[in-house]
Amino acid sequence: MKTKLFYFSSTGNTLRIAQLMAKSLGDTELVSIPSFMKKPVPVSADAVGILFPVYAWGLPMIVNEFVRSLSIPQGTYTFAVTTYGGSIGRTLINLKKALAEKNIHLSSGFKIQMPGNYIPLYGAIAVEKQQKMFEKAQVQVKEIAQHIKSKQELSPASDMPLINRLFSSLIYKGFSRKIKTSDKDFWVQDTCTGCGICAKVCPVNNIVLKDKKPSWLHHCEHCMGCIQWCPEQAIQFKKISLNRKRYHHPDIKPQELFA
Repeated sequence: MKTKLFYFSSTGNTLRIAQLMAKSLGDTELVSIPSFMKKPVPVSADAVGILFPVYAWGLPMIVNEFVRSLSIPQGTYTFAVTTYGGSIGRTLINLKKALAEKNIHLSSGFKIQMPGNYIPLYGAIAVEKQQKMFEKAQVQVKEIAQHIKSKQELSPASDMPLINRLFSSLIYKGFSRKIKTSDKDFWVQDTCTGCGICAKVCPVNNIVLKDKKPSWLHHCEHCMGCIQWCPEQAIQFKKISLNRKRYHHPDIKPQELFA
C-alpha cells in the first residue's frame, strides 16, 4: 500500500512520529506541509495521512490552509494523527468536518501525547518523563499502523467532550484571531550570534535577519520553533520565558525542519 504522510512539525514531535509511522507502514513518502503549500498539487496514493500538533484545542493555521488546498481522489483511505501536550478537545472532529467540505472522508483519527513546547505557559518537562512519553508513543505508532494497514474505519479521537467543546470553539476562535501578530511578543537578547536557525525553521518564512538579528513579520504560526531551536536561548517571549527550559525532540535536527 502506497502511503503519503503530510506532516507539520515545529519542534520535531510530529516529524518523529511521522518517521516512525513511515517505518511501520513501509512504502511511505513523507511530505512537509509547509513545503507542499508552496505549490499544492493533486495527491495520489492508496492512503493519505495528515499529521500535526494541536494548537489551542484546534488545528494550526497552516494545517487549515492545507486542508482547503487538498485534492484527493474519492475513496482514498484518509487518516490523521495529532500530537498534543495536554488535550486535543474536538480537534480531530473539526478536521473531519473541514475535510468533508472538500468531499474527503476522514476514515480514522488518532492522538499521541508528546512533551509540550508551549513556553508561554511552561518550560520543558524532565528528561525522564520525556523518555517515558517517547517509549509509549513508539508502541502507539505500531498499533496505529496496524489499523491503517487494514484501512479500518474508526471515529476520530477526542477527550473531555463537555469541557473541550467550549475550549475547541471559544478559545480556539480567540487564538485564531490573534495568532498572526502574536510574534510582537518575541524579542532577542544580545547573546544572539546571528546564526539564522530561527529564520530557517520558521514554517511560514515569518523571520528575516536585520543586522544579524531576527525580525518578525507578523504572519506568525505561533509554533514556538524559533524560540525552542535557538542554540543560545537568545529569543524570548515577553519576559516569562527567561528562566524556562527549552524543548525540541532529541532525535530531530533543525535542518530536518528547514522550510
